[in-house]
Amino acid sequence: MIKQYFNNTKSYLHNFNLRKNNRPFIFSVCFLIASGLWLVNAFGKRYETTVSMPVQYTNLPKNKVLVQAPPSTIEIKMEANGFTLLRHKIKLTINPLNFNIKAFTNNLMSNDNINNYKVASDQFIPQFSRQVSSEIKLIDITPDTLYFQFDQVISEKKAIAYNFELNFENQFFLLDSVRFTPDSVMVRGPKSIVQKMDKVYTKKQKFKNLNTSVKRNVLLEEQDQLQFEPRRVVVNIPVSQYTEYNEKIPITEFNVPDSIKLVTLPGKIDISCLVALTEYKSLSPSSFIIGVDYNDIVENLNALPIKVYGNPGHVKMLKYSPASVKFIIETK
Repeated sequence: MIKQYFNNTKSYLHNFNLRKNNRPFIFSVCFLIASGLWLVNAFGKRYETTVSMPVQYTNLPKNKVLVQAPPSTIEIKMEANGFTLLRHKIKLTINPLNFNIKAFTNNLMSNDNINNYKVASDQFIPQFSRQVSSEIKLIDITPDTLYFQFDQVISEKKAIAYNFELNFENQFFLLDSVRFTPDSVMVRGPKSIVQKMDKVYTKKQKFKNLNTSVKRNVLLEEQDQLQFEPRRVVVNIPVSQYTEYNEKIPITEFNVPDSIKLVTLPGKIDISCLVALTEYKSLSPSSFIIGVDYNDIVENLNALPIKVYGNPGHVKMLKYSPASVKFIIETK
């Protein structure tokens, strides 16, 4: 069937006589010429149109930073002939206009005592016209006013804090506090942000199955509009294996009047805690201060609660038994 259709088409073209069948051809040629002339005439006229154009703000005051920037796009009403508008249409919507803050405002915004500014948009028509095209006339800009809100740029030293998830193997714990070198960094940025900061945190990171101390470089968590110097620090995570320490500790009495002797039953309590292997030999009963307070005596109740008044800071999971003891009051 396809072969027959091809042969029929070939035969028709072979037998086609332009002189006898010239009306459709002449009509088509005339239509194309008329359309071309109409397009030339139409695009040769001047038109007004509004184009949304991106804006890039440059040359900001060195001692300030924008905290509330003006719009990133503006609407520009322009006039040009049709061919010019057609030729520039795509370019205008892609290439950003350069708003040179220092040059356009005669360095007005560098004044340290003023942080909020507003400027009329139409005064920048000549500068924007030079960036667009000499063939295009700019008529109006929307919004009619541009607002700039700045903040002073300051630098302050801030302490570093970690944002780590620490996971240890069984019987391994953090031996001491996590330390950084350096222990603080200089933070530069808007005054309203820098002064509210308490610390600078590291990037989030997980340390799993720790069984030895860790020392490595870590990055600080980036924050908008802030610069850190340095941007990375060395962290030291001291890890040690812990063992159990058990001992009997004599009970100490507090706030007992000189005329009274307070006797506790029993006179010692059992304690247990975890301590790093390297610190085990440094522990003794005198390392702990555990006792009772005479002021805690309650009428008709012959027992005093046990309290921990002092213990080495490097021990963990301190437990004691019993939680309370009976007592006898003797007059001296």
